[in-house]
Amino acid sequence: MKLVYIFLGSKFAPYYDTFLEERTDLRTHAAATGQLEYHLAFVSGGHAGCVPTWGAKYDIDDPVVLDPIRELQAQGARMIVATG
Repeated sequence: MKLVYIFLGSKFAPYYDTFLEERTDLRTHAAATGQLEYHLAFVSGGHAGCVPTWGAKYDIDDPVVLDPIRELQAQGARMIVATG
Protein backbone atom coordinates (compact mmCIF):
# COMPACT_ATOMS: atom_id res chain seq x y z
CA MET A 1 0.00 0.00 0.00
CA LYS A 2 1.39 3.36 -0.99
CA LEU A 3 0.58 6.35 1.18
CA VAL A 4 0.36 9.76 -0.39
CA TYR A 5 0.72 12.86 1.74
CA ILE A 6 -0.74 16.10 0.47
CA PHE A 7 0.35 19.36 2.05
CA LEU A 8 -2.78 21.39 2.69
CA GLY A 9 -1.09 24.19 4.57
CA SER A 10 -0.39 24.52 8.24
CA LYS A 11 -3.26 25.31 10.54
CA PHE A 12 -3.06 26.75 14.02
CA ALA A 13 -6.08 27.32 16.22
CA PRO A 14 -5.16 28.98 19.52
CA TYR A 15 -7.32 28.64 22.60
CA TYR A 16 -9.60 31.54 23.35
CA ASP A 17 -10.91 31.58 26.93
CA THR A 18 -14.52 32.66 26.62
CA PHE A 19 -15.08 33.15 30.34
CA LEU A 20 -12.08 35.10 31.65
CA GLU A 21 -12.91 38.45 33.19
CA GLU A 22 -10.03 40.29 31.51
CA ARG A 23 -9.69 38.83 28.04
CA THR A 24 -8.83 40.32 24.69
CA ASP A 25 -11.91 40.77 22.55
CA LEU A 26 -11.99 37.97 19.98
CA ARG A 27 -12.70 40.44 17.15
CA THR A 28 -9.76 42.62 18.20
CA HIS A 29 -7.44 39.63 18.27
CA ALA A 30 -8.59 38.43 14.85
CA ALA A 31 -8.18 41.89 13.32
CA ALA A 32 -4.68 42.31 14.78
CA THR A 33 -3.40 38.85 13.81
CA GLY A 34 -5.49 37.73 10.84
CA GLN A 35 -6.30 34.59 12.82
CA LEU A 36 -9.65 33.07 11.85
CA GLU A 37 -9.48 29.67 13.54
CA TYR A 38 -9.85 29.23 17.28
CA HIS A 39 -10.42 26.63 19.98
CA LEU A 40 -13.16 28.05 22.18
CA ALA A 41 -12.56 27.12 25.80
CA PHE A 42 -14.40 25.63 27.59
CA VAL A 43 -17.92 24.26 27.43
CA SER A 44 -18.72 22.39 30.61
CA GLY A 45 -21.72 21.14 32.56
CA GLY A 46 -21.82 24.12 34.87
CA HIS A 47 -22.98 24.21 38.46
CA ALA A 48 -26.49 23.05 37.59
CA GLY A 49 -25.34 19.68 36.26
CA CYS A 50 -25.71 18.74 32.62
CA VAL A 51 -26.62 22.21 31.41
CA PRO A 52 -23.87 23.37 29.03
CA THR A 53 -22.18 26.66 29.88
CA TRP A 54 -19.07 28.55 28.84
CA GLY A 55 -16.66 27.93 31.70
CA ALA A 56 -19.48 27.34 34.18
CA LYS A 57 -20.05 31.09 33.99
CA TYR A 58 -22.01 32.09 30.87
CA ASP A 59 -25.08 30.41 29.40
CA ILE A 60 -24.27 28.55 26.20
CA ASP A 61 -26.30 31.07 24.18
CA ASP A 62 -25.08 34.22 25.97
CA PRO A 63 -24.57 37.04 23.44
CA VAL A 64 -21.46 38.24 25.32
CA VAL A 65 -19.76 35.08 24.09
CA LEU A 66 -21.68 34.31 20.90
CA ASP A 67 -21.85 37.71 19.19
CA PRO A 68 -18.09 38.00 18.54
CA ILE A 69 -17.98 34.35 17.44
CA ARG A 70 -20.85 34.83 15.00
CA GLU A 71 -19.33 38.03 13.60
CA LEU A 72 -16.08 36.24 12.84
CA GLN A 73 -17.87 33.20 11.42
CA ALA A 74 -19.62 35.55 9.00
CA GLN A 75 -16.12 36.52 7.83
CA GLY A 76 -15.16 32.89 7.27
CA ALA A 77 -13.76 32.04 10.71
CA ARG A 78 -13.90 28.45 11.94
CA MET A 79 -14.28 27.50 15.59
CA ILE A 80 -13.55 24.32 17.51
CA VAL A 81 -15.40 24.00 20.80
CA ALA A 82 -13.27 22.51 23.58
CA THR A 83 -14.97 20.69 26.42
CA GLY A 84 -13.48 20.33 29.82
